[in-house]
Amino acid sequence: MTDDMFAALSENDFTIEPSTGCSFTKDDDGKITGITFTAVEGGKNIQSYTIQYSTKVTENSDGSTSPVMNSATLFPGEGKEGTPIGAEATVTPDEVQLTKSGSYTWDNKISWTITVNESKLNIAGAVLTDEMFSQLTASDITIQKNGWETPDPSEYTVAVDNDGKITSITFHAIGENGVNTNSYTITYYTDEPQEWNDKTVHNEAKLTLDSKEIPGTADVTVPGDGSVAKSAGTAEISEDGTTMTIPWTVTLTIPKGGLPAGTNIVDDVTKNQWNNTNTNQWMTRSQITAWATNLTWTD
Repeated sequence: MTDDMFAALSENDFTIEPSTGCSFTKDDDGKITGITFTAVEGGKNIQSYTIQYSTKVTENSDGSTSPVMNSATLFPGEGKEGTPIGAEATVTPDEVQLTKSGSYTWDNKISWTITVNESKLNIAGAVLTDEMFSQLTASDITIQKNGWETPDPSEYTVAVDNDGKITSITFHAIGENGVNTNSYTITYYTDEPQEWNDKTVHNEAKLTLDSKEIPGTADVTVPGDGSVAKSAGTAEISEDGTTMTIPWTVTLTIPKGGLPAGTNIVDDVTKNQWNNTNTNQWMTRSQITAWATNLTWTD
């Protein structure tokens, strides 16, 4: 069996399963030219083989990578009839990657993380935008390189508008080769007050390189922090035995972020009772006055 990549490899680069019944052939310079399969038992070899190896992907002069094509051919043994069997494959190296994640921090903030170029390809000239940048100034973000390093300020530019809010981040070529193959992590926080119920905050970032847009999105659940509870006290019968008074207590827990705009609280004592849902509940003026007077606010 021959393979386009064999000449660049050594025997230690291979994993062959099973390892019996095969051997490498080499040229005068010791380079591998092929693998020969030999008899294992009874003059035959009916084993199925898995052959694995890795090769490096070489960058172009501009830091980009091109698809890699490879082919292998299995020839009949010497003196044996048969047609060679060939196979080929094309592998496209990883493209520039953009990922985004977020988490709620329980102090009414969301921590957002953007990872640019984890695949470490050339991102010179790439422009990063983010839906949340308009809320931030340059001092609100932290940028690290390759996991933990502090990048040189010349590696990127943070563009801001007239109000000092971020509009984009551009990554520059560094060094004499004019490329930038570093990965960058950008972190920042945004305020996100809690509301009555759980809510999901969606955020999208975008990396533009050579007119191609690479998106990265994240969704963070902010747990609700408000509640409404109602309870009834002990009923009291009037002295003449004709009426009964039932004290009701409605407790509202206001979210820490404040009462959301447009909040409506409806108190319907007839709802889902006696098949008269949404019918009128008649009250005397004194009852209405007592209801309104007993509204209290507690911290």
